Amino acid sequence: MRRYNLLKVSSIILIILGALNLGSVLAVALDIGRVLGLGLINSLQVYFMLLDKSNIVLLACYVLGFASGIYGVLSSRRFERGRVCVILGAVTIALFIAYLIVAIVEGFSAAYLANGIMGALFPAMYIAGGVQNMRRAKNGEQPPEECFGNRLG
Repeated sequence: MRRYNLLKVSSIILIILGALNLGSVLAVALDIGRVLGLGLINSLQVYFMLLDKSNIVLLACYVLGFASGIYGVLSSRRFERGRVCVILGAVTIALFIAYLIVAIVEGFSAAYLANGIMGALFPAMYIAGGVQNMRRAKNGEQPPEECFGNRLG
């Protein structure tokens, strides 16, 4: 039995990474707001004023990765949607490369490099899953039937 899980697994990893990073942004913003006695909206404004350019690009990477992950999970059993997954993965990797360039210009750190490498690894898996789905669509393959049916589309 052939497996059709690469796109789904990499999508779930992107969702988890995106949610963790977006949650940490919200937690830090709320902590700043608590210290300064601000509400949520004002504390988010203060947080974004304190961010440097590389972290803003990194935040955009994780937002796009989160959205790509959701699309990938919903499209993992629809082989004709593989091309969109490849494009989303390529844009995510391009954003991570932009993050690395901005981070190096601002001042190199090993944490920036590790973040960039790990950030590009999972979208690369996502692209590989999208390419697999494109090949399956080209070959006219159909997704295998599951015991409980295809619930996600």
